[in-house]
Amino acid sequence: MLGTTLNYVALRLLGEGPEGGGDGAVTKARKWVLDHEGATLIPAWGKVYLSGRCGVICAQFTRPCLICTEDLYTSRSIAQNLLLDGVHYLSERLLKQWPFSKLREQALQEAIKHIHYEDESTRYMINASIETSMNMMACWAEDPTSDAFKFHFARVPDILWLAEDGMKTQSVGSQLWDAAFATQAIIASNLVDEYGSTLRKAHEFLKLSQEHISKGAWTLSVKDHGWQVSDCTAEALRALLLLSQMPAEIVGETIDTERLHNAIDFLLSLQSKNGGFSVWEPARGQRWLEVLNPTQAFGDVMVETEFLHPGYRSKEIEVSVANASSYVEDARMNDGSWLRKIQLLYIKQKAAYQLTDEEW
Repeated sequence: MLGTTLNYVALRLLGEGPEGGGDGAVTKARKWVLDHEGATLIPAWGKVYLSGRCGVICAQFTRPCLICTEDLYTSRSIAQNLLLDGVHYLSERLLKQWPFSKLREQALQEAIKHIHYEDESTRYMINASIETSMNMMACWAEDPTSDAFKFHFARVPDILWLAEDGMKTQSVGSQLWDAAFATQAIIASNLVDEYGSTLRKAHEFLKLSQEHISKGAWTLSVKDHGWQVSDCTAEALRALLLLSQMPAEIVGETIDTERLHNAIDFLLSLQSKNGGFSVWEPARGQRWLEVLNPTQAFGDVMVETEFLHPGYRSKEIEVSVANASSYVEDARMNDGSWLRKIQLLYIKQKAAYQLTDEEW
């Protein structure tokens, strides 16, 4: 419903008639929407786009709306529906009356302040194309001639461009992610001499892309993105450590050691109490907060989650690790040493490899 309705509206705004579009696209889209009870059942994001007059607070997608079953990817419980519907029913009536109308105005001002803060922190790239477009509309609604709107407009080519086979869009780029893995792949393939110039450019890009606002971190795409990511930082760090072992005349000067230390400090800061590592920040909220999830499209998003262990044979893996740990402990001599055993030798070699990042 979301995609069909918005594409239909876009085609009409671009000048297509009621029966226009290739292969009758406009007619087919309109029929599909009407057959599925109309555009009023579009999910929350669509309601924001189609609203003629809508406060900027809606850009945060916090107001619950009814949606059709095709778009209900995350089912809500009866209690959740009652809670959100009750809050919506009461708040809409109360907030339109004085003095609550004054409170609503203050809330809107607070919302636009947070929007500006996010814009400036990410140099108007934001974290996804949807948020970028919503923030841009909010800035336009506030003041169509503002610098904030102009800065947003200049960033449109980052997420929307015309390719040889039509219009393209993306949520956010993955330049850093791609560069880190490509660098590791070239080094692992022993193709350093053949691709020395490529490694030199990648090395420079990795050094230039390290964050300063979130000291020591790397983003998924480029430095302007501003959203630090744990796995991107780890892969960039690994790539730089590999490059540091290459001849400087081929790959360029090594990054400062202090900046490597900053990356390690950042990664350590993301470790949660249970020992896992999350994406953006340490997991702080409780799992029950998911009950308040208002998005209707995404699940498991209210708190940061660690993704460490797969579900496959998890109990057996835990027993295996526990037994192996007991074996290593039992094999230790009274003076703290171990007799040479093939299993322990392998463990020592693996540990040395992980610490020095050298082949063994």
